[in-house]
Amino acid sequence: MSAAAAYTRAGSYFHWLVAAPLIASVGCVLKAQDIPKTEKKEKGKWMWRHKSLGLLTGMIVLPRVGYRLFNMSKYKIAHMPGEGSITSAAGKAGHIGLYAFMTIMVRTGIVCPAHQ
Repeated sequence: MSAAAAYTRAGSYFHWLVAAPLIASVGCVLKAQDIPKTEKKEKGKWMWRHKSLGLLTGMIVLPRVGYRLFNMSKYKIAHMPGEGSITSAAGKAGHIGLYAFMTIMVRTGIVCPAHQ
């Protein structure tokens, strides 16, 4: 199976629709952390952007996870030649970890009162 055939077109769109605001949200919070606490207005702008992008990510994550679960049979990606069981297990663990990050971080950002 070629790399191009590994994802459906809809799966690829969901991937990039979640990736862009998720990465931008992390970038915004890192920028806010670099701003001195004395510059509250500037820090607040970056945190507002972080929260807005996090909320946008959250709105896209649910349909993406649903699509992925509904279409699991389409994602039976063959192992690469020479790939051992350790490499395969590490790849699966990394994939699960990224899905966990994508769902847990968004949920805690929306639910946690410390972010209000």
